[in-house]
Amino acid sequence: MRQQLLGPKSFDLERMLAIFYNIIDDKIPMSIDVQKQIASLITLRLLVRVTKQERLETVRCKCNVGFDLVHQVAQSVGFELGRYLYDFRV
Repeated sequence: MRQQLLGPKSFDLERMLAIFYNIIDDKIPMSIDVQKQIASLITLRLLVRVTKQERLETVRCKCNVGFDLVHQVAQSVGFELGRYLYDFRV
């Protein structure tokens, strides 16, 4: 069965940040607070926290948006999504 049909899987925020920093070519300006951006994604329910608030050592989340929205956002900012996804047709 294709993994995409099983739905989103939870992931550690540290893993997401490691992938993010590997994809970004340029240094991120100090004026951008990445942790605040992640908190905004959770507040907007684009990411859903799956660990309890009491667990501070590891935060796990799930993506709460579909591929179509991700693809549209990637196109709008000029991000080549197909280059980073395995087994997706973009």
